[in-house]
Amino acid sequence: MKFIGNINLSNQEDYQAIYASQLYGTFFCVFGKFTCLAIEKDEYTLDKIEFKIINYKGIINLGISDVKGIFDLKDGAGNIIKAINIEVRGLCEADEFQLNCSGVKLNKNELLIAERTVKPMHEEVALSGSVFDNEYYYREGLPDLDGLFSNRSPQPMSVFNQVAIFKEFPGTICPRGTNRII
Repeated sequence: MKFIGNINLSNQEDYQAIYASQLYGTFFCVFGKFTCLAIEKDEYTLDKIEFKIINYKGIINLGISDVKGIFDLKDGAGNIIKAINIEVRGLCEADEFQLNCSGVKLNKNELLIAERTVKPMHEEVALSGSVFDNEYYYREGLPDLDGLFSNRSPQPMSVFNQVAIFKEFPGTICPRGTNRII
């Protein structure tokens, strides 16, 4: 049994939910608006995808810092899977991102995986501006004698990993969403 969403590439007017998760105590969803150069019976030729993130509940807003893709990956059974890497970051103000697709073809019933990576909120520090990065660091009271907090283990995935995309149990909070092209 799979838990997947559907993306209707014939609908070029609406933003469609492609990924949802929670980071920093904030529930958020990433939507995509797909623009096609051509729509045929069983195949779509993409021009671009416009991404938008909406933060629903929580105190830290997340933004989209980068999107990479569309990648062709092979699963364990040799099936080709399409994948996009959506990079988010806490306190990032960019709530939109446009990915130019240059004629990438997607077939009906093909799977498109949205793999999320998260970048640290602050550059190499746990605490900045009274905001603590609890996705990357752990604290229990005061920092150590060097003024540092412990690194959190396991660390969130900050770099897109084509092998990890097929793991059944990733070890981090909701790193991907799987969608079927309809």
